[in-house]
Amino acid sequence: MPRGRWTARSFAATALVGAVLLAAGCTSDASKDPVPTTTASASPTPTPTPTPTPTQVVDVTVKPERPPAMDAPPTADGAVAVAEYFLQLYPYVYATGDLEAWDALSDDACVFCGSVDKNVATMHSAGHMQTEGAVTVNAATGTEVSPNDFYTAEVTVNQGEAHELDGSRTEVRTTPAADFKLLVGLDWNGAWSVREVDVHQVSP
Repeated sequence: MPRGRWTARSFAATALVGAVLLAAGCTSDASKDPVPTTTASASPTPTPTPTPTPTQVVDVTVKPERPPAMDAPPTADGAVAVAEYFLQLYPYVYATGDLEAWDALSDDACVFCGSVDKNVATMHSAGHMQTEGAVTVNAATGTEVSPNDFYTAEVTVNQGEAHELDGSRTEVRTTPAADFKLLVGLDWNGAWSVREVDVHQVSP
């Protein structure tokens, strides 16, 4: 994704193509590990095998819960909660084609929002759907730019690998994982609306 300058009212409006995804891993250099020494009479101490931590699978076909901040007076923290909710809706709309909550929160001027709306409608009209790719928010901060008027939320997210399936549920596309940082601009006019979204890729 292209990078753009972040400002309160002017963003490089960017359409998110595919899913926002992350894969991270690391390996250690075993050759550099110290080799323990033992005497002839010493008995090796058995090393317990760690129990694997089960990976929580998020069902992206379940609609995200609407946060209380949606119905509360505007604050910077409220803007963060609304932005996180909006981003949690992202994999849901691709998985289900249900755009009601997405459209209700999207401002007509939001290019990013409209692009997602169009892509989802096109995908589902062809009988396709997207599976997996749940969004995880790693960090978020909110700013009150203009009290009771305009707020921003800077959100760092990752999302699992996503798969596009055709009408016969055959996989036609896999989108690899990556991290993204987003700046979400939100208006308050008696209710929240997402006006602008700027997307910056942090990792492949």
